[in-house]
Amino acid sequence: ETNWDGVQLQVSVGGGAWTPVGATRTQAPSGQGVQTVGPWYEGSQASWGTETVDLPPWLGLSDVRFQFVLRSDSSTFRDGFHF
Repeated sequence: ETNWDGVQLQVSVGGGAWTPVGATRTQAPSGQGVQTVGPWYEGSQASWGTETVDLPPWLGLSDVRFQFVLRSDSSTFRDGFHF
């Protein structure tokens, strides 16, 4: 649901806090619903697309972890996030 639901890619280094990561298809947070901090994937795509994430900031570091976080409210029910 545009501006209300979304998926965020996050990174953690050395077991530290999770930090949002921007990529080619992410957007600034709308400030509505669950999107308040960092870049998000949101809206609908009619077809599959290619995504690129710049990884050099984490090259050579140890214990680098990535996660996708899905945030949604209860007003609209549709398919989630596919990758």
